[in-house]
Amino acid sequence: MDDNALIRMQEPLAELASFAFDWAHCLCDPKSGCQIYHRGWSIVRHIEAKGALPAGAAFFGNALRGLARDGRIRVLLSGSADTGLAAMVLQGLRPHGIEPELVMVDRCLTTLEQNRLYARHAGFDLQTHQMDAAELQIAPVDAIIVHSFLGFFPPEARQGVVNMWARNLAPNGRVLISNRLSVGQPLARPAPDPLALARRKAEIFANAQAQGYPAPRAAAIAEAAEALWQVRIGNPQLGEAELIDLLTKAGLAIVQMEKDPSGKTVSPIIMQTDAKRRDRAEIIVAHAG
Repeated sequence: MDDNALIRMQEPLAELASFAFDWAHCLCDPKSGCQIYHRGWSIVRHIEAKGALPAGAAFFGNALRGLARDGRIRVLLSGSADTGLAAMVLQGLRPHGIEPELVMVDRCLTTLEQNRLYARHAGFDLQTHQMDAAELQIAPVDAIIVHSFLGFFPPEARQGVVNMWARNLAPNGRVLISNRLSVGQPLARPAPDPLALARRKAEIFANAQAQGYPAPRAAAIAEAAEALWQVRIGNPQLGEAELIDLLTKAGLAIVQMEKDPSGKTVSPIIMQTDAKRRDRAEIIVAHAG
């Protein structure tokens, strides 16, 4: 792969983050309540996490390369906070001579538009569908990427999403899941300590200024980060037993599950820079039987 192709493969994250920061108030549906999430996610990932990709790059890359045929693979992104998942797929495949055909479903236009811009920049095939994920019906895909997704749905809506995976997965395809799983009684994420929140808000303001953002914009970014860090999804955490039950009812089965014991998170929504959480499960799912 030549240098120009490598450069184009990288997310232009500063620009994509600014796009979401400036336009989420127009693109996010007020009824979905996702504006705070999508306005702040990419800009915090850019400034605070140095553009870190979602957890599990090695897991997803290895699994996707094993599913590719003749240098091609068709992949569904089952929701995505921004362009991080698409970048992870691209960086896991293109250096190995594999070109992905990406399909993305999300109810929010902000993240879909970000991914369209990224696809135009990096030159990959992307089809987008703005709808409730449970309603998606497309030509079969070789792989479905699911990253910390089901927790955004109330328990009664999760089966419909899992049924969608089964409906759109090719007979020999795989659902690739990275998710923290609760054991026992699911717990809600606690509200941040006010003093710690104020300290982190000051830190991101200083970091934004250090990266060249003028003071008024740095202050607006800090306000958006503070709002993001206070977001509470409001749904119970996903449990391992619940996931197995959802998959079984959809005619799917786990063929591999490993735990990442590091626990450390780079998620922009987590306020603590050194946060350690429950083990992340990396799961490969296939049609049962």
